[in-house]
Amino acid sequence: MDKKPLILFTGGTDSTFLLLGTLHNTEVDTLFIKGPQDNDKAIMEEKAISSILNSKAYKNSQHKIRNQYVVNL
Repeated sequence: MDKKPLILFTGGTDSTFLLLGTLHNTEVDTLFIKGPQDNDKAIMEEKAISSILNSKAYKNSQHKIRNQYVVNL
């Protein structure tokens, strides 16, 4: 079985730091949960995620995101 880390990725500082640091060692799967938070907050988080995935830091990382999961609660 090909196990990879699953990172709860919101586009915030903590999850971005964890994601980019982990990508130095291995591929990862990410999870974004659209929960009961304010709709504007969810939109801002999605924009932040998109911006990070289009950033030079992500594009130059040794490994990439294998699967991106989004859960709507």
